[in-house]
Amino acid sequence: MRLSLILTPLVCLLALESGSTASSEPEPVGPSKAGWVNHERKSVPDTERRRSVGAFCASLLITDDPNIFANWDKPSESFAYQGIESIRKGAFFIAVVAFANPSVDASGNARLVADFSLLRPDGSLYGEMKDLQAWDGPPPKENILELTTKYLKGRLEPTDPLGTYQVVATIQDQVSGKKLELRAPLLGGPSASQP
Repeated sequence: MRLSLILTPLVCLLALESGSTASSEPEPVGPSKAGWVNHERKSVPDTERRRSVGAFCASLLITDDPNIFANWDKPSESFAYQGIESIRKGAFFIAVVAFANPSVDASGNARLVADFSLLRPDGSLYGEMKDLQAWDGPPPKENILELTTKYLKGRLEPTDPLGTYQVVATIQDQVSGKKLELRAPLLGGPSASQP
């Protein structure tokens, strides 16, 4: 199954003033609370795949598109992303984190570290990559998403069990100490040559 998603430049914004109530009108943007908002600037809740703490936001993207990074770098008002929820044995997938609003140090640089892991259907560890320098330099503009410079590329081998795997990414802002754990299921199916 494929998930189609279009990321607009303003998806992680300062969201609701504290004490705001829900209405049919777009909710006001204010400095007291931050998080994810939709295209109508209405607050949306965190999910296992998409989280925020203060203004720092991150989302786990999983795709089988080898051109994701080239497409991301093309100037545009939005980014069309073909996410996946399942993968056939032998096919590659890429897991990368989109983030916004990291803290900056005295030099004006943001520093993020990421851990990626893949859990088997029984919950045991399939593989992991830890302490990856996922961003080190000037931050993206406020409220604008950027992709981490490190990512997980993997595939299921012919001998791997069928079932639902979990992709886990932990992203830590080394300046503020804020940490977000992101999770997404990935259904492992038979290879294209198997029925």
